[in-house]
Amino acid sequence: EGVSQAAAAGDFRPFVFPDTDDPLSVANDGINYWLYETSASDIAQKSISFFGNYDFNDSLKGFVEASFNRRRSVGYLAPDYFGAVYGDPIVLSANNDFNPFGVDLSVARSIGEQPFRGRRQSNVTSDVSRFVAGVEGGLGSWKWDVSFNNQNLDQLAFNGEGVLRDRLQQAAGDSDACRAAGNGCVPINLLGDADSITPEMLDFISADSYTAVKSRLQAGIVNFSGGLFSLPAGEVRMAIGAEVRRESFSSDNDRNAELNAFVARSPSPDAFPPAREVQEVYAEFAIPLLADLPFAQSLDLDLAGRYSDYDNFGSTSNPKVGLKWRPIESLLVRGSWGTGFRAPTFAEAFGGQTRGFVPIVDPCAGPDFATLPGCGGQQAPANTTGTFVVSGGNPDLRPEDADNLTVGLVFTPSFAERLSVTLDYYQIEKEGIIGSIDRNFILAQNALNGTYADRITRDPTTNSVTEIIATRANLLDQSIRGVGFGVQYTTGERRFGSF
Repeated sequence: EGVSQAAAAGDFRPFVFPDTDDPLSVANDGINYWLYETSASDIAQKSISFFGNYDFNDSLKGFVEASFNRRRSVGYLAPDYFGAVYGDPIVLSANNDFNPFGVDLSVARSIGEQPFRGRRQSNVTSDVSRFVAGVEGGLGSWKWDVSFNNQNLDQLAFNGEGVLRDRLQQAAGDSDACRAAGNGCVPINLLGDADSITPEMLDFISADSYTAVKSRLQAGIVNFSGGLFSLPAGEVRMAIGAEVRRESFSSDNDRNAELNAFVARSPSPDAFPPAREVQEVYAEFAIPLLADLPFAQSLDLDLAGRYSDYDNFGSTSNPKVGLKWRPIESLLVRGSWGTGFRAPTFAEAFGGQTRGFVPIVDPCAGPDFATLPGCGGQQAPANTTGTFVVSGGNPDLRPEDADNLTVGLVFTPSFAERLSVTLDYYQIEKEGIIGSIDRNFILAQNALNGTYADRITRDPTTNSVTEIIATRANLLDQSIRGVGFGVQYTTGERRFGSF
């Protein structure tokens, strides 16, 4: 309530959290980040689309699609903060104009002056364009189509002015050396109340921060479908096709933010692959086995397969088998089994990584640390509030795999025309699902059994956590089972149509 009243009155002095457990300790000056951050961004979106078709003759048609979408979002960010407690020590020189103690001091501070001058904002503009062109036609009883697809994403994220590590340390150092540097250095007041950092001080230690992302997809596709030959139960039909895709992705950050930002820094990976190339072919067959027999009005077999070759993930083949049996006219029994494959996206595998200071729960700081193998018999500081966590892309990701099974019934009774009742059972087994690991899960598992040791860095002296790698990973397996039931009825045609 005290913070809310202060905010309403325009008084943004730091809120004091008293420490009643230790009467000898000095009370902490805290900051309420909810006073600064945007809970929902302003979003504006504009889009335009075009679709066209042209008949060259009775058997050859052309088609084209084009679209453009621009999306912009604007929100506000919490101020920068620094200090040894966050792993980013800044030393205030004994010779700084604003150090009355005459000794070097390690200072921790939030720069609450930033938001009041509109310097901390998240301004993201994304442009997405798509163009498709192709032709389709017939060749006897066969149909074919050829098309080209080009998609582009350009995204620019502007995060306002962030604090530069080297300039802040220069301004906090010897004030005479700061003024003599000749680069506009202004001695900074890190020990004063709110608004003690003036606009001139803030200008010297700040620089704009941006991230530019570019992504492009190009694909060529060709498809053929038609009848092959006839069997006693009907015609065998086939569909075949091929696709060639080229995907590229890049993420670029300004060097000032990458080298100097304190808490949030988003360096790109050292090297992006220039592109990902994929070649795929597929074939599908519809084979009628039986027809017009007792307890076999129809029996059809569906076979399909797709071969995919990724230049950076290898190749994979995924088959599918399906069966449709109609013992009587009103009942259809159907089932299928197949496998699935999903390669990591460029953003998942090669997207930039973000390093931020976040709260953690360290089991090694608890009273039972000695019973946890991962703690090494050493208790971590009980007053640890957080650590740096790295999240984002992981070039070592593996593709996801899946097995799919479906069995079901379709009942269309002769006594109720246009009525359809369906009942289906499905089962999906996924392996190596790609996701982000929770930082506290990493800590808990490491303490219990020593896993994820390569993702945790601890101070060798205090055993406190200094960094956690929580980038994307092939996390776990998943089993999904379910039953679907549906009823559909369509009325007869009337002057107004049908329901």
